[in-house]
Amino acid sequence: MKRLLLIGAGEGGSALLDVLMETKQFHIVGVVDRNENSKGLKKARQRQIPTFLDWRKAYDALAPIDVVVEVTGDVNLYDEIRNDLQNEDTLIIPSSVAAIMFYLIDEKETLINEVKKHSTKLDIILDSTHDGMIAIDLDGNVALVNKSAEKIVGFNRNHVIGKYIDDVLPSSNLQKVLKTGKAEANKKVILPNGRTVVTTRVPMYKGKELIGAFGVFKDITDIVRMAEEVTNLKSVQKMLEAIILSSNDAISVVDEHGKGLLINPAYTRLTGLTEKEVIGKPATIDISEGESMHIQVLKTGIPVRGVKMKVGPKHKDVIVNVAPVIVDGKVKGSVGVIHDMSEIKMLTSE
Repeated sequence: MKRLLLIGAGEGGSALLDVLMETKQFHIVGVVDRNENSKGLKKARQRQIPTFLDWRKAYDALAPIDVVVEVTGDVNLYDEIRNDLQNEDTLIIPSSVAAIMFYLIDEKETLINEVKKHSTKLDIILDSTHDGMIAIDLDGNVALVNKSAEKIVGFNRNHVIGKYIDDVLPSSNLQKVLKTGKAEANKKVILPNGRTVVTTRVPMYKGKELIGAFGVFKDITDIVRMAEEVTNLKSVQKMLEAIILSSNDAISVVDEHGKGLLINPAYTRLTGLTEKEVIGKPATIDISEGESMHIQVLKTGIPVRGVKMKVGPKHKDVIVNVAPVIVDGKVKGSVGVIHDMSEIKMLTSE
């Protein structure tokens, strides 16, 4: 690290001091200015850097000095420094060169800040997506993990960055993609923590050069569970329909709005009404005399039993039992079982 003496602590010198303090190439051993209240001297004192009003005293006190930077813009002062130090192994940088140096250093800092800002934006974008993302470099070491990947896989990215991918997540298969250079799309994988994901893996190229592999995956655990539940519900529904359709009792089912949902063949034989005439129609469609018990049960939520009425175009005498279908405390429909009174009378007579 070069020992540097800064001569000139006005606006320009103060700004250059800030930049030089951030570099690792120079160690600022002193700051000089004729004005003891200059901005740069105050700043140097705050940072515990020795300050001087005369450059010669500073040079003698701080020797050896590797670099002297003169930023006063005073040509006579520069000539004075150059003449006095011509036999010394000290590099003297005039104001004009210092200005260029300051510009280059400042531009470098600006570019670094832009890169950091861009990197921050990229991190925000990657961490905002619900899809998990993991990337590895050419050696198979983890180079990138976003927040969704942490959540889905169940590890801390700070603990896995830089580690070999097969030691962290063998099921990622990214090493295979790295070796073959071929993408794999929509592969179903069960992770060690039991979660199910669908993943797509692709090789990463910089131009024609392979530089790593990237995997993006979506957690479908809940979707799979829901699909299984729906499948089970469909199975139950099919089973209930089979039971209703095979029953010798006439059965009708309506929804919460009193519209026909389901009837069985025994219902058609009893009432003379077909599915086309009943399904989607009001519950009163089959009543020839009396009030609809479906509507009453839907309003009250209370089952009814043994209600006499006449149904169908032939005015069949029947007895009706109706019960509500309650889901999560709410009436979602009702089921009615209809018995033929003529058969009951005939059996009673016999």
